[in-house]
Amino acid sequence: MLSCAHTASPGTPPGLRCGIGVARPSALGMPKRMESSELGVESADAIAHLNLLVRLVRNGEINLDQLDELVAPLPKPVIDVKDLVQRVVALPNDPAAQREAMVDEVKASLLEGGVDLSSENISRVVKAMLAVPREEFLPPWARDFAYLPYALNIGSRQTISQPFVVALMAMAATIPPGAAVLDVGTGSGYGAAVLSMLADTVVTIEIKTKLARDAEQQFSALGFRNITTVIGDGFAGVPAFAPFDVILVAAAASQVPQPLVEQLKPGGRLIMPLGPDPENEHLVMLTKQPDGTLRQVTLGPVQFVPLTGSGARA
Repeated sequence: MLSCAHTASPGTPPGLRCGIGVARPSALGMPKRMESSELGVESADAIAHLNLLVRLVRNGEINLDQLDELVAPLPKPVIDVKDLVQRVVALPNDPAAQREAMVDEVKASLLEGGVDLSSENISRVVKAMLAVPREEFLPPWARDFAYLPYALNIGSRQTISQPFVVALMAMAATIPPGAAVLDVGTGSGYGAAVLSMLADTVVTIEIKTKLARDAEQQFSALGFRNITTVIGDGFAGVPAFAPFDVILVAAAASQVPQPLVEQLKPGGRLIMPLGPDPENEHLVMLTKQPDGTLRQVTLGPVQFVPLTGSGARA
């Protein structure tokens, strides 16, 4: 399942909690190693403690065998902190090399699902993910974990999707060169940045003003010139920029927002999670037919943060 909880269960930390797109192993070739995002504890102090452990090991001030006694201050329940720290410390220092390792893990997951990696569509998505610095879209305290296969909290009760889910949604969309894309739920901005490497133009809409402004600032600082950021209710889309070849929605709803259907070109694809409640959601790909009807393909069970505003579940 591609899962991401809107509210953390007891024992999950801000920044390392269940978030958009943590996959169940049964769906879409997802391996068991990516099944869970229960990475720690709720308090900010515990996150600071976890970051300290990473730095102590990385600097050679302690070794991994000494971690058990240092983990004691972390409230329970916790993940295997020793394993997590070991994974972070094992990453190369160069962010570009970390991106390569991240993409290799995504490709390995796809291969486990029997996906042919030689297609031009998948190659384009892989190149896009290699080009976008994921760490730049995270708060400083979370950057050590940027290239691990986890969703991460970014504040405002929102998350940055795990890398596999970003890749999966972009691949399912099959974005042609020259496409106009609508990204509903800007969040950190990372997803829109990846999409901008595939499309001619990306319009990204976010209902939370701070997230939208922060993402817009990052787009400008990093040179992403083909992204337009809009503050507003994603359920309504952005009719001033319609029609779109592709629409991706990074939040779940019980039904397809009709305004988004109206803003999708004939032949266009809409990728979003649908379901009556968080335990019964599926990621779906909807293709608009010439007569305006939708052809639906279900990609797998998921659990995303819910769409807010007009699209909120009753």
